[in-house]
Amino acid sequence: MLFSGAMSAQTADDFSDGDITSNPTWSGDLSHFLVNSSNTLQLNAPSAGTSTLVVPLYVPDSAVWHIDVQLGFAPSSGNRLRVYLMADAPDLTMANGYFLEMGENGSADALKFFRQDAGSPVWLASGTPGLVAADTQACTLRVKRSGLGEWSVDYQPIGGPSYLSEMVLNDTTYSAGSNRFFGIWCTYTATRTTKFHFDNLRITEDLPDVQPPELTMVQVADEQTLSLAFNEPIDASNANDVERYLLLPQAAVPVDAVLQNDGKTVLLMFGTPLVTGIYGLQYDSIADLTGNFVGIQTISFEFIAIETCEEFDVLIHEIMADPTPSAGLPEVEWVELYNRSGKYLELSQLRLDDGTGQLVLPSRVLEPESFIVLASPTNTNLLSNAGIPALAVAGMPSLNNDGDLIRLSLVDGEIIDQVEYSSSWHDDNAKKDGGWSIERIDPVSPCLGATNWRSCPLPIGGGTPGAANAAQTVFSDTMPPLIQLVHMVSESQITLQFSEGLDRESATVEDIYRLEPWINITSAVLSNDDRSVVSLLLEQAIQPGIVYHLILEEGLSDCAGNKSMLPDSLVFGLPEKPEEGDVVVCEILFNPPSGGVDYLEFYNRSDKIFTWDGFFLDNTKDNQGAMAIQDNRLFLPGDYVVFCSEPTFVRENYNEVIALNVMQQTLPSLPDNEGNLTLLWSDGTVNVVVDAFDYDEDYHNVLLSSGDRDGVALERLNMHQPSNMASNWISAAKQSIGLSGTPTQPNSQKSSPMPGAKELLTMPINRLSPDGDGREDFLEIRYNTPASGYAASMTVFDSWGIPVRQLIRQTLIGTNGNLRWEGDDDAGSLVRPGIYVLFMEIFSPEGDVQKVKKTVAVVGKF
Repeated sequence: MLFSGAMSAQTADDFSDGDITSNPTWSGDLSHFLVNSSNTLQLNAPSAGTSTLVVPLYVPDSAVWHIDVQLGFAPSSGNRLRVYLMADAPDLTMANGYFLEMGENGSADALKFFRQDAGSPVWLASGTPGLVAADTQACTLRVKRSGLGEWSVDYQPIGGPSYLSEMVLNDTTYSAGSNRFFGIWCTYTATRTTKFHFDNLRITEDLPDVQPPELTMVQVADEQTLSLAFNEPIDASNANDVERYLLLPQAAVPVDAVLQNDGKTVLLMFGTPLVTGIYGLQYDSIADLTGNFVGIQTISFEFIAIETCEEFDVLIHEIMADPTPSAGLPEVEWVELYNRSGKYLELSQLRLDDGTGQLVLPSRVLEPESFIVLASPTNTNLLSNAGIPALAVAGMPSLNNDGDLIRLSLVDGEIIDQVEYSSSWHDDNAKKDGGWSIERIDPVSPCLGATNWRSCPLPIGGGTPGAANAAQTVFSDTMPPLIQLVHMVSESQITLQFSEGLDRESATVEDIYRLEPWINITSAVLSNDDRSVVSLLLEQAIQPGIVYHLILEEGLSDCAGNKSMLPDSLVFGLPEKPEEGDVVVCEILFNPPSGGVDYLEFYNRSDKIFTWDGFFLDNTKDNQGAMAIQDNRLFLPGDYVVFCSEPTFVRENYNEVIALNVMQQTLPSLPDNEGNLTLLWSDGTVNVVVDAFDYDEDYHNVLLSSGDRDGVALERLNMHQPSNMASNWISAAKQSIGLSGTPTQPNSQKSSPMPGAKELLTMPINRLSPDGDGREDFLEIRYNTPASGYAASMTVFDSWGIPVRQLIRQTLIGTNGNLRWEGDDDAGSLVRPGIYVLFMEIFSPEGDVQKVKKTVAVVGKF
């Protein structure tokens, strides 16, 4: 109840009714104050000045005043507050009485106590210097007055554990009784007209203490220390008695108990550290200073053990790098983290880095299996307005739309997780243009790169910030890591590129790696930037002219725990200077299909090892200058390597492509009719023209029309014949899968046996039984042409001479290959059992024609 009366023993107002004109009734500058939406009394003055509010009260002989005060500024002489405890008139400027004041210039502001005689203040006491000098004030003031005129003033930060004694004094000039007034008096400048707040006013009689002390709060000071806060001073003799305390459910007695100087706080020390969980603290017969005590009491509390973050405990889980245009979410960038561990982690352990600088993340406890969205302060507000809780990170780096590096690390630099994402990680082309996040698919496989990310698969929305990813599923990673590349850093250091991220412990065991010819390996270091890269330091230098085998022994593990069970190996060596003809152009696509790209293929026909660093590509006919090859990997004897601007096009559209041998590279212009391709090498002082090829569209097979040549590569027939010999080039054969070309593989068109060396058309078994039982379900047809550049037609006739199936029609074929007939006709239906004739015609570029017939049997089920 809130009430006020001339003889009432209590006056109180918590402003919850939103009204200051009744219950109780305030007077004064009413238009300068309001009760705000938080149900606190707030100054709301129109301009700079002084405003007062008063309420009548009865002050008993022994009284206690409580009031919450919040000032949104550092008090000064121009912005100060007086709290009139009791005055004998509502006009506070002329009344007699007592007041507290906050506000003086300088940094030593203290709470001050005054008596006022007919409007003239008389200073009586001051509290702690600097106590009220901070930029904001939020405290509860408690003042007690005894019937003998003894005053005490206590100060407690709002939410603080206990009151601080500020002043004790004696003054009996003005007595308690009826017709007294409580008041607040605010002086302020124009910028402070709304910065005074008040709440929870309570003026009561100071009754004798008959209540036992109450344990109000248990705080964990550290893993073995509890801090107990009582609501009043307690007796030291039993406060320090460890037998009066019991920690549940362990029933642990503290090894020490120490009452602190404030008389109300006890520190309990235990011999065993706490672990995360819910506890009960039981205490028995703790007395206050007047002897009040109660029997066994228990208070519950929760303890969360903050643990050290280790690698992959927290993952970069979802990335919104290109939020425009919106697909449903605010058009702002953000990064989502996921605590996949079973630990409680402190976010401020981590540093966020995008390569431009490192910043400390804000303090926040990450619970196990929880998500948190990081964004700039401005973006955080926009996300919050959309119902997405996000953590504001000052200095949050901007994310590049096409790709960027995001790294989480500890203060000592240890990597927790890192993602070097690319816009190509979107698996939905429609979502690459913005508004959609990329999501990690399987958090259990943290070392997987692009294969573990995809566009958020929701049909609408844009992403799943703060929740489990819509893309989440489980990878069945059962493959061990495979060695893919060796890079020469120096004569005594090499780096190894593996197919996936490695387990750090196994990757750094030197004995797993072996060199033949033998060289001692002194250290193996897993890269911090890329867990699929290991650097080996060698005791002796690599010697030129020697091909070395790097052998990977059993025991190397990936992050998923898959171990290499069989030795794996790769050859490498010290790069040498190339001579003319060591590397030759062996395939070129200069007229790609619609949506495709040009590509170049080179073959190392020497016995030397090269590194592409130092090679250049040029079209000497366009005078645009040579282009450096931007790759430093090794080029081994007998290897085929392809360069193009879009490796994905080549990898996805040709048969049996070795993905690692397709390198991204800007190419010189390659006109569709004719041009030049020159491979150069230079070390700055020596220049070598390694190979040069003047190509022409007329080198294509004459059986191909101009339109048929789109997407057909030119292939070199003989690696040891001159590059600029027209007869050494021919159109690539149509492959069973994909386009006409064999990038990273031996050419489909190559030198073949002399005519007559092999039969033109053969079949291992000249019958088929297309009944799906797994036995002779199709007819295997093998052909060998007498030379390269032939086209062919092949038709199946029934016993009446009627054609039933056209297998190929005037199609350019290689020097040898396979076809198959599955017993179907041109309409897709199975033919009847019986005898059929396989008829083949081949056409040379010069117009020569050869024909051959073979009989085959189609039989029913055996």
